[in-house]
Amino acid sequence: MNPPHTSVDLPAIHKWASIASYLLIFLIFLGGFVTSSGSGLGCGPEWPQCQHAWIPPLNFHAWVEWIHRVIAMVVSVIIVVLAGKIIALQRQHPRSLWLKRMVMLSLVLLVGQVLLGALIVTHDLRAWIIAIHMGTALLLANALLAMAVLSRFTVNQIREQSSPILWLAAVTSLVTAMLGSYIAHSSAGASCLNWSACFSISSWHHGLAWFLAHVFAALTLGVIVVVFLRASLNASARFPGRYFFLGTALYGLQIGLGLLLLTSHLNATVLALHEGVGSLVQVSFFMAALTPLPLAKAFPKKHSF
Repeated sequence: MNPPHTSVDLPAIHKWASIASYLLIFLIFLGGFVTSSGSGLGCGPEWPQCQHAWIPPLNFHAWVEWIHRVIAMVVSVIIVVLAGKIIALQRQHPRSLWLKRMVMLSLVLLVGQVLLGALIVTHDLRAWIIAIHMGTALLLANALLAMAVLSRFTVNQIREQSSPILWLAAVTSLVTAMLGSYIAHSSAGASCLNWSACFSISSWHHGLAWFLAHVFAALTLGVIVVVFLRASLNASARFPGRYFFLGTALYGLQIGLGLLLLTSHLNATVLALHEGVGSLVQVSFFMAALTPLPLAKAFPKKHSF
């Protein structure tokens, strides 16, 4: 006899894991705006309070940072509730093992994310901490999206249809996003404002090396996209899917924003958009690797568990 609660719990897991992942992606966008607008220390050097209060005074930078913290708390609560729902699934349920693995990973990443957020405040916005914070946020978003997908798919279905090239794209885009976050919040961001400085041996320095590593990672991602497109032209290859095309379109937008960022001398708004779109590129390629089936098969209106 099937457990009576599974037909209710799995759709609920899909719903709330999706909501948490969307909120987290918005939080990454907002995080880029927090740092690029100079609001990273809007709440002062204390955490979790903001300017010695739980609700800050009427100050733009304080409220930007405080809203970021509130949304992060909402996401945290949703993840904890999800953990309770998933742990309640009976052990013999065919999807309980991987769902429990993903929720435990999410809890570990959530704790790490909270600690890193505190370190950013107490260590005066160190660029390397911000970069790790960005990478952890993306991994947490990936884990939440994996939970949403695993509530509809079995692991075998994912393995049968998945492509190693798309997983490589997801990993490469993660590295690109983290490198981009580091150079955006360090002196490396201004390394190539003058194009002659980018290729001058006499001007070579540590920041320029990080900048060129970011460019190399971004170009590598472009090569991976082209390779996958060429492979998908074969009759035996599967259709790339909407997430791949979304990731490819966002990748093109990201390149354009990167060039605009240099020509605008690191404009704060363009910088926030560049970081936010970079996170969407990573999430799109992750979803492309995780849900390769056509939409009608991946999300049927009626399914049995």
